[in-house]
Amino acid sequence: MQHQMELLNKIAEYFVNNEYRLLIIDSIMACFRVDYVGRGELNERQQKLNQFLSKLTHLAEGKIGASKSFLLLLTVRRVQYRCPHGLLLSNPTSSTN
Repeated sequence: MQHQMELLNKIAEYFVNNEYRLLIIDSIMACFRVDYVGRGELNERQQKLNQFLSKLTHLAEGKIGASKSFLLLLTVRRVQYRCPHGLLLSNPTSSTN
């Protein structure tokens, strides 16, 4: 998680000092799934994710530094499998990356 926050700080510097207008983060939950495994860490994971998304939102809205607003696109991948009854179910223990 610390690495993601450091990267976000670097991205903020780039967006403040340059003319970028689009940021795409593919599979934003992947790092949070790896760092926090199981229900026992769910609360901490959600808090860290909230902090990360809040900072990312402020950056995209131009509220950090002298940054102008830009388009932010986040993706979240889900793994689904078919059970014997034909229903599509998500597997919370399966990694998508």
